[in-house]
Amino acid sequence: EKFRILASIVDPTLKFSLIEEASSICPLNYDLYHSLDGISTTPQTMNKETMQLKMISTVEAHMMKQENLAMQKPATSSSPYDLEEFLTIARGKNWFTDENDTAWVEIDLEEKCIIDNMEITWVGNSIQNIGNYDVFAEIDGHFIKVKSRSEESRLRAISRLQGWDGLTTKVRVEIMLSEQVKTLKNFKNLIYTVGINEVQIYGKVNPTREIVSISRPVTSNIEEGALNLVDGDETSSWKSNLDPSWIEISLDGICVLESVAIDWESGVQGTQTVKYIVGGETYKESSGEFETVDMIGLASTLRIDLEGSDAFTINEISASGYCFSTKDIWK
Repeated sequence: EKFRILASIVDPTLKFSLIEEASSICPLNYDLYHSLDGISTTPQTMNKETMQLKMISTVEAHMMKQENLAMQKPATSSSPYDLEEFLTIARGKNWFTDENDTAWVEIDLEEKCIIDNMEITWVGNSIQNIGNYDVFAEIDGHFIKVKSRSEESRLRAISRLQGWDGLTTKVRVEIMLSEQVKTLKNFKNLIYTVGINEVQIYGKVNPTREIVSISRPVTSNIEEGALNLVDGDETSSWKSNLDPSWIEISLDGICVLESVAIDWESGVQGTQTVKYIVGGETYKESSGEFETVDMIGLASTLRIDLEGSDAFTINEISASGYCFSTKDIWK
């Protein structure tokens, strides 16, 4: 509220600078200002394209950001001591195996995730009691062995393992005591246990891919039928008899596009330049004769320039990827 009042009483030039500075610190300020002020197109407010350009580096960093996917996620185990919840809490209590020769722990990531690496922090020297351990990942509903102890790098009590391919929803660690420890247990009636302080699994939640162009605003040099390009109906179409022609689709926020499919009515016509635009500037582009363009990049607007044909008839344009809101970026 203070931000809104301050922005409303200063002169227009200073007001623009104030909003620009506040928004560059945190884009949520820009969203907040518009939600309170109720205007979005006057010269006194922050230019939308300027804001989008400022957000490019933030979105790119967010795309690469790693996090501990296991933090406070549900865990189960073979141990009867009800300590599973502490496996995914930093500096929590320790989890221990029982008297059996084998044990397991399992962490539910709750979403499909890309795994970059993982760490197991063992309690004291208890890792010396292990003969081997294997890591299994649930991929497409099935557990697959992805790592074993022989692949670890270890610094004192911390075992580090590189990630693996496949979108993972659960991670399971199966532990086997060493043969020497088994022998000592049997002959001396001693109990040897293995303790884990924490399991950390680093990576990124895999965003749900979808057609981000569907039902989005469309402009073109031929406005008639332009909405047919994003209506999801392959029986409707847009047609232009002008060479060159162009189409622009405004996306919801800043999107990560991975591919663009052009559904031609009768095969590819002429050549096309597909441009990903952010803040009025081209982020990435590709030219050729396309039905599908596989190109990863950021876009707030998708533009397709058409040339080299007497007519262009397109049923649908489908841009596939996922979009970021400011809340996604700054959470």
